[in-house]
Amino acid sequence: MESYNGILCTKRDALFLIEAAKQRLVPLVTQRFSSYERQTSIRAGAVFVWREQGSNIRRWTDGRKWSASRVSGVFLSYREMQPPRSQTSCHVVDEKHGGLIKQSFSYCAGSGDKFHVVGYAESDLAADPARLARCQRPSLDPRFRALAAAVDAAAADPAEPPRPTTAAGTGRKRALSVDSASPAKRLSTSPPPSPPSPASPLSPLRSQPPCPVLPPLQSLLGPAALGPCDFDRKTLLALRCSFS
Repeated sequence: MESYNGILCTKRDALFLIEAAKQRLVPLVTQRFSSYERQTSIRAGAVFVWREQGSNIRRWTDGRKWSASRVSGVFLSYREMQPPRSQTSCHVVDEKHGGLIKQSFSYCAGSGDKFHVVGYAESDLAADPARLARCQRPSLDPRFRALAAAVDAAAADPAEPPRPTTAAGTGRKRALSVDSASPAKRLSTSPPPSPPSPASPLSPLRSQPPCPVLPPLQSLLGPAALGPCDFDRKTLLALRCSFS
């Protein structure tokens, strides 16, 4: 069962659904889909919210072939690809004509619970403003109006930016720790070399070069919150960038 039917345009859209799921206004996905559920539930407009704690899900799988991810604002976006011809096929995999776009968003709440939002949309949706305007957005849904204060507080908290997939074609988001991703971090935690022995007073004490400074993590604030209007030019440009 899908949590919501609509589209995700901004960080607020995803946060509204997470807050709605926390207050049981929309259902949470609590277990992996069966083969039948994958065939019937994965379609354009379907949005799913799941929580790592208390569920049997550690990684979202839907049985489809996806491109490597790309960072689109606060989302990781994937394009649906043609399924391989065989298990041992070495041919280049092409994008599926009329396929879907998958968007994923992750958020760690103050309680320590980690929520994920996964949405599916038609790949050509951004090119049709009239059809796009008819789609529901959680941040403009009147049913969630009372959640605005909680969403504003959550949107003000910085979070770790999404990371693109490292293995092309898998569609998997691989979490990289700072220790494994940055040699500079490993260098900074190494013990300094021992000073020269007193038996060799002529050996100069060589000073160690300063450790490289890691750049700050990019903020996940994403685009500025949109007003209560329908799809303005800024939203359309963001969607076209995400779906291009």
